Amino acid sequence: MKNLLSRFFLVGCISLFSFSCFGEDDDDGGVGNCNPSKVVELANAYQSAAMTYTQNQTYANCMNVKQKLTDFYNYVKNCPNSGYDPDDLLDALDNIDCNP
Repeated sequence: MKNLLSRFFLVGCISLFSFSCFGEDDDDGGVGNCNPSKVVELANAYQSAAMTYTQNQTYANCMNVKQKLTDFYNYVKNCPNSGYDPDDLLDALDNIDCNP
């Protein structure tokens, strides 16, 4: 469980660092429909779910974290200029174990 919380914290720190990389006028570098605002929105949703889970470690909250991280990963994997490494997000996703 401690490893899981460490992963949440690490991804949260990466999220905070990456937020500073986006400006209002950033674009996707010509790569389809990658929207920096959507990346930030999904990162915030994941971070909020992770914080809720750390405060109340229920199965439902854990599954919510997995869903938010899955949504985040699925969007970011198509956004090479997002500042996130999809492999890191996938590793974090693979390390979330909601079984009691």
